[in-house]
Order: sequence, then C-alpha cells, then structure tokens
Amino acid sequence: MAGSTGGAGRGAQAVRVGERTLRLTNPDKVLFPGSEPGALGTTKAELIDYYLRIAPVLLPHLDGRIVTRKRWPHGTAEGQQPFFTKNLDSGTPDWVPRAAVVHHQRTNTYPLLEEEAALAWCAQLGSIELHVPQWRLPEVVRAGEESFVLDGADTRPDRLVVDLDPGPGVGLGECCEVALAARELMAAVGLTCVPVTSGSKGIHLYAHLQDLGAAEASAFAAELASSLASELPRLAIVQMKRSLREGKVFVDHTQNNAAKTTVSPYSVRGRLEPWVAAPRTWEEIEAGGLGQLRIEEVLERAADGDPLAALAPTPTPPPNTIREAVVPPPRGGSAGFPARTTSPVAARPTSRRRAPEPMLASGYDPLAVDITPQRWRLEHKWDGYRALVVLPGRPDGAARLVSRTGREIGAEFPELLTPPEPLASHEGVLDAEIVALAGDQVSFHALQHRDSPPRPPLRLVVFDVLELDGVDLTGQPLAARAEVLSALDLPTALPARGEGLPEGEGGWLASPALPGSLADALEASHAVGGEGVMAKRLDSRYLPGRRSPAWVKVKHQAEARVVVGGWRPGQGRREGGIGSLLLGIAGEGDHLRYVGKVGTGFTDAELDRLLALLEPLREDANPFTTPVPDPEARVAVWVRPEVTGEVTFDSWTPDGVLRAARWRGLA
Repeated sequence: MAGSTGGAGRGAQAVRVGERTLRLTNPDKVLFPGSEPGALGTTKAELIDYYLRIAPVLLPHLDGRIVTRKRWPHGTAEGQQPFFTKNLDSGTPDWVPRAAVVHHQRTNTYPLLEEEAALAWCAQLGSIELHVPQWRLPEVVRAGEESFVLDGADTRPDRLVVDLDPGPGVGLGECCEVALAARELMAAVGLTCVPVTSGSKGIHLYAHLQDLGAAEASAFAAELASSLASELPRLAIVQMKRSLREGKVFVDHTQNNAAKTTVSPYSVRGRLEPWVAAPRTWEEIEAGGLGQLRIEEVLERAADGDPLAALAPTPTPPPNTIREAVVPPPRGGSAGFPARTTSPVAARPTSRRRAPEPMLASGYDPLAVDITPQRWRLEHKWDGYRALVVLPGRPDGAARLVSRTGREIGAEFPELLTPPEPLASHEGVLDAEIVALAGDQVSFHALQHRDSPPRPPLRLVVFDVLELDGVDLTGQPLAARAEVLSALDLPTALPARGEGLPEGEGGWLASPALPGSLADALEASHAVGGEGVMAKRLDSRYLPGRRSPAWVKVKHQAEARVVVGGWRPGQGRREGGIGSLLLGIAGEGDHLRYVGKVGTGFTDAELDRLLALLEPLREDANPFTTPVPDPEARVAVWVRPEVTGEVTFDSWTPDGVLRAARWRGLA
C-alpha cells in the first residue's frame, strides 16, 4: 500500500492499495479502547493493516459469498451502538463487485469482497465484522447477469457451522468439552471439523459439505445439536431461551439456515480488544485454557498456513504469504498510511555466522491430517536435544551447536564438534538431534545424566539442510532438501534392537526415511523403543521459528491407571485451585508408589470437578510410601488415595516416573 498521493479533505488521504485508490480518513482514531484502564487502544490504521495482511487467507473464505457488514464507525467503546449494513450506498466505489439478492420480495445489493482494497474500504468505514452465509452465489449472479431469489432457492451449502455459545457461569473450557464430543459425532458420519474461537465468547465448528441441499444441511445440524445435548445433558442445551442457559453451552445450529449468516473466519470482532474469529488446533482444544486471540497473534499463526483451507473452493496460499508488517502510523502524527512491504519468512536467508530458529512440528490429529507415503516423508522421532549445526567451512574448524532457544551448547558436547570428512570443507546450517545410547537403546535419561560416569555414547543425527555453501535451501521443498542431505554421504542412522546406532565418523549420522505407511513406521519405531514418528510433507518449506501443520509428530502413547494422592496448588490462571495432581500406583496392602505429577489435559470444568472431589479427602499425612521430590512435597495438599484416573504418557524414566503424563479422565 503506497503512501499518500495528495490531500482529500481535512484528515483524509488518497492511498494506493494494489491497483485501487482509496480515500482513507482518521488513521489514528481508536476503534478498540482496550479492556484495561489506561490501555493505549487499537487504531483504524491497525485494523486496516490487519485486513490487508490477513487477506491471503481471509479472501478465499469470502469468495462468492454475500457480505453483511457490522459497523462501529465511532469505535467499540461502551455506549457506542453498532449496526448491520447489507445494501451498498451511493458512495461505494464503482470497482467493488456486487450482487442483488431478493429476500421476501425485497432486494438487497451486497458487496462481494474479492481483493485487498475491498477489505481496506470496509475497514475505513468502521466495518469491523464481516458476516457471511454458508453458501456461495451462482456464477451468473456473481457476474451481475441476474438477481438471486433466496426464498425457496436450493443454495447448496458448502460448509456446516455449529456455534457453541457459553451461558452464564461457563466459558471456553466448557465449550472445548462440547467441541470434543461434537468432533466424535461428526467423525462417525465422515465429517472432519475445524474449531474456531469466535473472537467473542465461544467456539465455532466448521466442516466441509457437499451434495447436500439447504434443508438437508439444516436438518443434519439440528440432529447433531440434539445428539450433543443428549450426550452431555448437564452441559449442552439446544433451547435458545436465555433463562435455561445458566451453566450450559448453547449449541446453536440455526446458522445453517440459508437466510442466516455467521461472522467469517479471520474477521475481527467488535469488542473492547481486537479479537478475531481464529482457527485453532484440536491439540489446543484438548489442552484447554484457551483465550480469544488478538489480531497480531492471528497474523503470526496464519504464517504457518490456514487450518480451514479445505473449506475454501479455491486453493489458499501456502504458508509465508502473510505479510511481515505494515507498521501503523504514529499516534497523533500525520505520517499517514505507510508503504506495504512483503517479507515472507521463506525468503529470509540464513547466516553463516548465525543460526536461525528451528522449525517446529504440530501435534497429530488423525481426523484433520491424512498421512500418506505419497505426500509425506516419515522419520524416527529422535528422543534427544534439538540442535542447529553451523558448519565452519574449513577442514580444521569446529562446528557450532545451537539449541532450540538460541543457546550455544557446543561446550557440553565436545565429542560432536568435529565434522566428518564428507562435510569438512563445507559451510552451512544443518538441523539435527543430539541423542545418547544406553545399551542398545536411544535414552533421553542417559542424555540428561550424561555427566555421570560412565559417559554414554553420543550421536548427532542430521535430518535437514537449511543452507549449504552459501545457498539458502529453506525455500526449497523437503523432497529437494532430502536429496541434498543424501548427497552429503553421512552414515545412515538405522537403529535396530541389539545394535544401537552405528558409530559413524565423529558420531554424525543421517536420519533416513522410513518405508511404508504410518502404521508401518510406528511399528518400526516401537520395535526399537523409539518415541514415535515425525511425518513431514514432501512439499513443505522450512519455516524458521514457526510451528507448522506440514510437520507432525506422532508419538507412541502408553496408558496407566493412577491414584491421586494429592495436588500441587495452582498459580496464575489456576490460582486458588489445582495446578497439578500428584500420582501413585497402588501395590499390595497400603503401598502407594509415587510415579510423578500431571498438569496437562484438563479443562477448567474438569479441574473444578476434581477439586470438588478431592477437597473432602484432605488429610495431613503423605499417603505415598515412596519418596516424593521435595519441590512437590513442600507445597503439596495431601488427600486420602480414593480417587483414581487414567493418564497417557510417553515412557517410564529409569527411576519409575511417568514422562510427559497427560490426564485422560477419571477411571
């Protein structure tokens, strides 16, 4: 977006957005005052900036849909009343496409938002929220050749939406519980749904539809809502009457009616804070503790791609097309709207003197990700320390090892600093995992206690190449980077029971692809006591510092039935309640062996229920018959060991403690 091209009245500027010229006014006007006293607030310029930068992922969801705008021309401060706008007025630029839709013999002319400039035009008018139906217009209507008569029309919706709206006394935690139940019901009929925190109070669930008419989609949504209410009678409700919604989550299915609209994904909401209707991962929903997301958080997350891409009829852009920044004008100044810069992460060069941040993987959701050998590369998930390796570029030089947090860790692993002969003269940056061996197994415990004699054998397992001899490879697909890694001629890390990992020159090895399906790869990993499998899309670019759904970690999950012997009080958001549970496994007689703690996997509602169960069981005596670590024992609230539950966990430590335990529920 170019700078001002001349005055256009007091406080107004003519600004170029793409091929369009817009008249923008009052860029410093605060539209979102903030919820805290003394907050600086968010300006119109920042709203426009967001809509321009989010356009690559937002516009595909608006494509072909009529847009009803909800406007706050004077901002969202208390006392300011918004209003809905359907019809275009006489001041609408000629270049904004429009469509005529007949409702009950009344014709409304709606805008069709098809380009960045149209989003900026909406934001300039204080149109904070963009509401759309679940169907798209026929091409002849989009082309302006005829009107669309909505009454009685078969709109053929292309998506389903369910709105989980918390009533008084409940919040996002309870919405997450209902969302998880809804996911199972939808999966049972072959639908994969994506959760979206609404930017207001609740959660929207979206699923792709095809070959269903409007009446069929509406009936299916009603049946789904009714099933949820039957499955969760104490939490979910389908009656709209507000007096019945205390302590309940209202499952609103009515937005699938052809005449109804829902706020679009990636639309900002008209709240005190600039919250956004933002896609979330099921991993986040399962973990609970969600809050609504602000515009800057959504822009950062969208750089990893659009979780809702499957709902769009046209392909959404790949990750890294989100613009890095359009810095808002200074408050109170007259600098106007700044020029737009494009700086995708994939174009960021790595440095021979400085390692970038490593790319991160997402958790595995089998309902959302279909991992096939044709599109994905499968590797062992190495159970060690992540390290970026900076090659020196001279035969007598030592490599640098940089941790995930940017800390130099080479001094801790001196035996791994000499590059093997094939890499001795190369300079570049590699991505790798430092692992330790205990007998014939990779052992994270041995790595943690490596300074206790005897020091375990260490290996550096390389699995990606970011830069080599001045060539930045981060923008290349994984398949091409894997060919470069193969050409480096490192020994292959092929763990097999009874063999451990081969020595390799200097302990450097290359991580191989695992053949076959995901099930085959998991079986191979399990056979050698591995932690799981990494699945990476063959077309994925390397995104430094980003967590991407193009890389997925699939862990082996062990399960255990445990007894609650106490809890550690919570802090921060959990203050006054349970922070984590102290767990044991019952033996003969009154023996209760301490096996660790669990602080994840809870919803807020689950923590409240557990507190209600455990409070009456408080006692002064420690019920565990084996030692509890001092940091836990000093603050523990002990209880009679009468409450049992189930956890999943990665593995047992050598001293009999659960690693990475996650609460599944009461047993």
